[in-house]
Amino acid sequence: MPGQADRRANPDRPRPAFKLWLSALLDRHGDRILRVKGLIRTSAGANLIVIHGVQHSMHPPVHLVGKDDGQPSLLVFITRGLVAARSKEV
Repeated sequence: MPGQADRRANPDRPRPAFKLWLSALLDRHGDRILRVKGLIRTSAGANLIVIHGVQHSMHPPVHLVGKDDGQPSLLVFITRGLVAARSKEV
């Protein structure tokens, strides 16, 4: 759709650093971030964490259980009027 972007990132970082980065990103650009969805692999555990949210509101993370297939971390941002390079400035 015009005016919207699908931005993908690989957030393989320690969990506290990722939470701080995501909080800063949403604080600064939350009105232009329509959706956030992701599968996050952290150094704190073997299983992935599922995250999702809308603008400034993030739902509680869900820790997946079961056999780990080695899926890498993946984040998807659906934005409006946010240039990918500006999101890196956070």
